[in-house]
Amino acid sequence: MGFKTSYKPTTLRDMIPYLQNVKQRGEETVASCPVCEAGDSNGHHLYVRESDGKLLAYCQKCHAKLPEILKALLFVSPEKTDAVKERDLLEVAVHEAGHVVAAEVLEAGCVAITSVRSHTGGSDGITCVNYDNNNGRRMKQAERHVIRSLAGKAASEIVLGMVDVGCGDDMAGAFHRVERLANNFCAYGFDAYESSHSSEALKAKKEQLVAEKMAGYYQAAKQLLAENRVFLDKVTEELMRKKTLRRKILKKSGMSWL
Repeated sequence: MGFKTSYKPTTLRDMIPYLQNVKQRGEETVASCPVCEAGDSNGHHLYVRESDGKLLAYCQKCHAKLPEILKALLFVSPEKTDAVKERDLLEVAVHEAGHVVAAEVLEAGCVAITSVRSHTGGSDGITCVNYDNNNGRRMKQAERHVIRSLAGKAASEIVLGMVDVGCGDDMAGAFHRVERLANNFCAYGFDAYESSHSSEALKAKKEQLVAEKMAGYYQAAKQLLAENRVFLDKVTEELMRKKTLRRKILKKSGMSWL
């Protein structure tokens, strides 16, 4: 789910040239959602407006918000002309394919877009997943999020034999999610719940437990990808060939896509 870009429109005026089917409805601008309605000349579910100097965007169809919208808009902007080595592209494609496969096996239909197009002159990768943020306290949903985040690293190890974390946000997000389950929701038991009165011994025990949980989720990600290796290889192949895959062309049949 790694992502690097300098493209960050800060005003509605900056964004409009990148949108399709733009219309005005009252104080809001309506357009095709670049996440779920890309290329649809009749799309009309994206609502964009400015409020107190801030740019706001929301899709009523796929529920994408401004960060996801901006990431998707990146892929209608010009790609860097500098050649990216095929080996570098393969490494990114495998990593992103890991995120895609884990996300779709755990929650079919949740991937909005995945791409390995380069916009910084290096090798970039992104996978956008739509999920319900309100379910953060549901154990299964939280565990899926962690496994998704770790699946890019797992794919690199399984397919390429590489030690790789990809985007630092993947690992940071996974650790944050597990630590939040332990600290905020006491999900792993009272002896792992850290409070202002906790002893150093309990804090150390909690840290060890978080590391053990992370190791367990990583093994779960590796097992999931190994069981869906054909799926993983196919997504990698299509990313190498097309560079960008959107939800509308990701058609699932059993465990085989595309």
